Amino acid sequence: MTLVSKARGKRDVPVSALYGDDGMAYLRKGPDEILTEIRVPAVAREVGVLEAPPPRVVRLPVMSVAAWVKMAGSGEVEDARVVLGAVTSRPLEVPESAILLGSRLTDR
Repeated sequence: MTLVSKARGKRDVPVSALYGDDGMAYLRKGPDEILTEIRVPAVAREVGVLEAPPPRVVRLPVMSVAAWVKMAGSGEVEDARVVLGAVTSRPLEVPESAILLGSRLTDR
């Protein structure tokens, strides 16, 4: 969840609802609003986040990738998300990441 504030109050917005599919007006917030907080819930047995930014020689991002995996106590993948950036006008969640559910991760 994110917290968007303005002079008349605050509102909670899910991160997925914050982005619009418009390259010019990509954030769904009013001109009198500002993003003031991003809340990430604590989850046990997380594997963390991997982000692969473009090389430093490229000034505009070609693509970025963020991945998140939640592991069950048994060592299997309980939840997984992969999100691509800079491929559309908003972050794109990859539904095919569900193929990892129930599997065990290895370094190969």
